[in-house]
Amino acid sequence: MKLKRHDTFNEENTYSSRTEEPDHKDDMPTKGLLVNVYRNAKGDDASAEGLTSKVTSVVIVGPGIPEIFSANDKSPAVYLDKIRDHIFASPVDKTKELSGIWMFGGNFIYSTDSRFSKLTADGNPIPVHDRFESWKTFDALSK
Repeated sequence: MKLKRHDTFNEENTYSSRTEEPDHKDDMPTKGLLVNVYRNAKGDDASAEGLTSKVTSVVIVGPGIPEIFSANDKSPAVYLDKIRDHIFASPVDKTKELSGIWMFGGNFIYSTDSRFSKLTADGNPIPVHDRFESWKTFDALSK
């Protein structure tokens, strides 16, 4: 298994490092904090039909997240992650089994719930990394 550094939300509402990506379907709680999806007002979708292009809300789940709302088809689960100082959300159910890369799809999540503002240092919207590209597509679009 290729190890890479990840940070995860813990019970003290702070981030801590981990070295292996969790088995998201088995290790993540099914309840969390309900938040709204914010996307381009023109209707443009840069997520390539990612999760946030199909729903208006998601449920943030994971260690240290208040387990209030159940994730479901209309509000699927996402988890928070951090690389360096960049906090982002990713779908728990990453159904793409192909080799490729997940990236920011242009949409954000946010809530006026006071518990949401505790998830980030500044209380700003959180970008969602729900766009998937195969390495072939990524390479072609990166030239």
